[in-house]
Amino acid sequence: MGQLEAVACIGALTFAINLGMVIFTSVRLKAVPYMFIQNFMVIDIINAVVTSGPWAAGILVDHFGEV
Repeated sequence: MGQLEAVACIGALTFAINLGMVIFTSVRLKAVPYMFIQNFMVIDIINAVVTSGPWAAGILVDHFGEV
């Protein structure tokens, strides 16, 4: 259960931090390099949302990791 909580925590933190940074860079910083970095943050948000489910499912069905 600890692994599942860790995956949920990491996914939520990744989503929240990157979303906050996207909002910050879109409001405060309008230069091209910041837009390039903002694209990477959007990719990280999508990655956090898409991969959290399969990671959690893998942890739930993994019987080798039980203690």
